Formats: sequence, C-alpha cells, structure tokens
Amino acid sequence: MRYSSLHTCDGMFQIGDRATSKSNVLVGVSIGGRIILGNDMIIGPNMLLRASGHVSKAKDKPFRFQGQTGGSIVV
Repeated sequence: MRYSSLHTCDGMFQIGDRATSKSNVLVGVSIGGRIILGNDMIIGPNMLLRASGHVSKAKDKPFRFQGQTGGSIVV
C-alpha cells in the first residue's frame, strides 16, 4: 500500500498467502533477524515491524557502530 516499505539485509522475511497491509507500514529485517507473517494476515496502518536491534554495551562508543542483534517476529 501507499507509503509502505520493506527492508531486508541478511535477514529472513516470509509472507503467507493472501496477506496484505494498509498504508504507511514499515517492515525491517536485519542481520540474523526474521519476520514470518502467516496466511490471511492484514497489517493495519502505521505499523512498524523490526526484527533486529542495536547493541549498546560500550558506553564510550556510539551504538550505531556496535553492531546489531537479530530477533524474531512470528504472526
């Protein structure tokens, strides 16, 4: 739908049959993350699904330079 986007980078995204979304949906999968959406899914408007996060262990280093961790979203 309008203003929606899908971004994957070294992750896994799987979408079932007849799945749809409304406007302004962002799906992001990075570095070891995975998102699985089942059959007959409808993602509502203005949703964000992101299956990864930033590492933030070192206090003296910006988190964007510390890597990412993968997570899972299964619906």
